Amino acid sequence: MSKVKIKLQEERDELDFVIAQKLRRIQELGEKIKDLEGKLEKLLQAEASKTCPEQPTMAQLLQYCSRLKDATQGNLTPNPK
Repeated sequence: MSKVKIKLQEERDELDFVIAQKLRRIQELGEKIKDLEGKLEKLLQAEASKTCPEQPTMAQLLQYCSRLKDATQGNLTPNPK
């Protein structure tokens, strides 16, 4: 074989090796993407199934504010007189 044919064959072999490595890496990344998509789907389903706690009514909020005001002014404890 001539030197040119040998060099071309070596370059082709090197390129085949590089391409094979790239394909392997692409497959690995594809598997990781599938895993992450699965985890994301589970998280989205878990988030969608959560419900907000029951919200207090206006009367309950006003009562809470009134008790808080009384507590800060010291009106919840009996007068020691």
